[in-house]
Amino acid sequence: MMWVVEHTGVSGVDPGSAWLRPRRQMVFVPVAAPITDVRAKLGGQPVWLDQAQWPLSRTDGEQMMFIGQFPIPGGVERMAYLFMTDDGGLYPTWGAEDGENALIVQPGGRVPVFIETVESATGPSLWKRGPEWDAGPPVELRVDLVPLDTEVERGLELEADYCEAERNGFPAQFPEGVTFAPRSYVGGRPVLWQPHLPMPVTGNWRFFFQIDGFDDWGEPALSFGGGTGYAFLSRDCLEGRFAWDCV
Repeated sequence: MMWVVEHTGVSGVDPGSAWLRPRRQMVFVPVAAPITDVRAKLGGQPVWLDQAQWPLSRTDGEQMMFIGQFPIPGGVERMAYLFMTDDGGLYPTWGAEDGENALIVQPGGRVPVFIETVESATGPSLWKRGPEWDAGPPVELRVDLVPLDTEVERGLELEADYCEAERNGFPAQFPEGVTFAPRSYVGGRPVLWQPHLPMPVTGNWRFFFQIDGFDDWGEPALSFGGGTGYAFLSRDCLEGRFAWDCV
């Protein structure tokens, strides 16, 4: 897949600005066998590109749950590994720097200073709801990145325009009549649930991807309170942040 990556050292740019194009929708596909190569996926176990760095919950010191892995576009093979504390909604998993989620970059990445890790290659991983709501079997899904329909892309751009205006204090009206757009995608600009609030990260971060939570039986137990999670990378693509938002 060909990406257009903007390489810039300019600081102070809005973390919601597009630096990775084109936007690609995430499609989640069940697999018959574990994925053990370098590709995007949800669940299973991480395919590490360097020494294992499994993050621990700041609150209870236990291993976080592995959510998935996402290749980072560019000239170097890199992966972003997403983890979140599986706490049943008790801990602040929504915060970018609250120590209850982590986006680990390999190889050669920087572990955030507020995160502790252990050299464990395996650990708790994503599961799906059923037969009980709060317990179920492990799940693993391949993540395919596909082009968006032209009208859907147009709708996302209008929504992103609205979010950007709200974020910068300009009068804006939510676009009407746009085609319903998926909120799980890589690249482009983010579409936020509460765009009037500050971005979950500030400074030299760039939007990487966003992913909707799952809120039904038989789906992965990845809940963002009915909302969406957002991933960001440092400008050198060596450190990550993650946060989620809902209404």
